[in-house]
Amino acid sequence: MYLYILSKPSNQEKIAELECLMLTGTKTDKSYAISPNYTDLKRAAYIDFSVDIHAEDYSLNNLYKKIEKLNLSRERFRVRFINVHEHIDFHERKRVEREISDLFLTAPDLKNPLTDFIVTRIDQKWLFGEFVEKSPNRWLIFNKKPHTFCNALPSRMARALVNIAACNSTDIKLVDPCCGVGTVLLEALDMGIDAEGYDINEIVVNNANLNLVHFGFESKVTCLDASHIKGMYDVSVIDLPYGVLSKKGSDKYDSIIGNARDLCKRAVILSSRDIQNIILSCGFKVIEYIILPKGGLDRHIAVCE
Repeated sequence: MYLYILSKPSNQEKIAELECLMLTGTKTDKSYAISPNYTDLKRAAYIDFSVDIHAEDYSLNNLYKKIEKLNLSRERFRVRFINVHEHIDFHERKRVEREISDLFLTAPDLKNPLTDFIVTRIDQKWLFGEFVEKSPNRWLIFNKKPHTFCNALPSRMARALVNIAACNSTDIKLVDPCCGVGTVLLEALDMGIDAEGYDINEIVVNNANLNLVHFGFESKVTCLDASHIKGMYDVSVIDLPYGVLSKKGSDKYDSIIGNARDLCKRAVILSSRDIQNIILSCGFKVIEYIILPKGGLDRHIAVCE
């Protein structure tokens, strides 16, 4: 089992939880998730770090007995207590760290550890495990793309949307029919996903390709109306046009979504209002739906199959 600790900024809690569900298979409304599935956190947007759980028990003494039976022997290890769901005071945390360290067959190295072991208590249950990895937050790299505009998706959100669309897979083909300056494509390509983009605005298409080339990717964006795209894809991420750079506006929603239904079996659709009736009329079924508040402009996110 793995313990995943989530980072949930204000007004982004729902997308963090949805990304966690799609990556780990565990639904949560907490700041953590426990799952039997391993997830590579290099791709995560809102999962902070992960722990491979070695022992758990409602009794601390029983936890100690289980840890002792593991006969752990690691050079330069450290035991760290983290407060996740229940607050444990400083002195108690340090006591537990020392007592668990004493159960190892080797001595700890608190200054220069090679391996961290984590202990915590969640829902009155004690958990002990080995620290696996911390997310490198690779989405931060793409915050520095040379071309953007005011309504472009934030890089962190774009990365989460790719994960929500692709789940825990990279062996897929993704299309972004309204790709703007390529924010979603950058995140998908960084994960090793085969991704292509389209946009109706020639200036935006040029800027998107410049962004891709800037980060070492090939130009993957074509100037074409989203309703005219042909091909076969596994998933689509669609940020429907609503900003000043949109030439067609919301009257094109039905044709964009309808064509996306022909292109792929799964889509993540963003809009500035509730358009579930249009999504359903185009043949998709909405399996997850969240609303992210953003000042006067809410983002409605529908996961469709």
